[in-house]
Amino acid sequence: MTFPGIAARCVRLCAAGRSALALAAADLLSRGANPVVRLPFYCCPSVAQPFAEAGFDMRFYSQGADLSSIPDETPASGDVFLFIHWFGFPNRAAVAFVDAFGADRPFAVIEDCVPASLWAFDRPASASPSHPPDYSAYSFRKVLPVPDGALLASQRLVDAPALPSDRTFVASALAALRAMRRDGGRREYLRLSRAAEARLDADASARDASASGRRILTRCDIATAAPRRRENARLLASLLPSQLRPLHPDVPEDAAPLCLPVLLERGSRDELLRRLRAAHVVPPLAWDVNPEPGDRFATDRDIARRVIALPVGQELDGADVERLGEILRNAVAGRL
Repeated sequence: MTFPGIAARCVRLCAAGRSALALAAADLLSRGANPVVRLPFYCCPSVAQPFAEAGFDMRFYSQGADLSSIPDETPASGDVFLFIHWFGFPNRAAVAFVDAFGADRPFAVIEDCVPASLWAFDRPASASPSHPPDYSAYSFRKVLPVPDGALLASQRLVDAPALPSDRTFVASALAALRAMRRDGGRREYLRLSRAAEARLDADASARDASASGRRILTRCDIATAAPRRRENARLLASLLPSQLRPLHPDVPEDAAPLCLPVLLERGSRDELLRRLRAAHVVPPLAWDVNPEPGDRFATDRDIARRVIALPVGQELDGADVERLGEILRNAVAGRL
């Protein structure tokens, strides 16, 4: 399998995005980096978990109310800085922040491309830093019908050890994918995928990709995935009730959307999520924030309380998206 979106970089296949981050953390420590990592305060717990288990001191930064401001903290020399292309949309402010230090930046950079993993196959230059990060993490199970599969792209070969793939997790994920393909299998898919994710959440180890995941990945229709996701995101944005506002005013051509992030303008996010799950909508992403005392990250906490990331997968056609829009309108109105 080739990855033309990752030019002239070393590639290490692994099981999941957290495996890629665990490999990067181990490699950084082996090369003498300070065990200090700057993470965005608004991030999935699975991003912080590998660094916590590797013994890193985690320090957080903010990118403001709409996640598009320049990071408000600069890492010290020898530290590690991680940024995320949230929801598959280019994080242009973080890219500009990293590029401003030039090729001789005094800290290591990890680029979390997991939400934008289709870039591994076709990454626009407009979404790429001028000076490549030390590491970029991808996870194909987020955007393609594979049970597992991820990669770490790096400037130098990463040969840190990894465990074999988790057979129980892979079997559960495969069963969930089979359920999704069956007519009326949505409820069973949700049950099986929740069980698989719970097992994965308990394991931050670096693991190799499974043979099943590698084999299925070679058969996926990748070329149409990102354009279809952009099309679905744009259509869904046009169907939203007034209580939901897209986090991004548009869906640019260099986005590879994992989902459509929207802000709940009024009402309870948790109640809306409950209604959507009751309607068997594939569980939307809704991250909590990392524990940190004080008021410094009040803006980030507000984002976390109000953001819902809606599904726009390439398996959805226009009629599916229109039905989802109707479900959203009914859910917001309390008719579910």
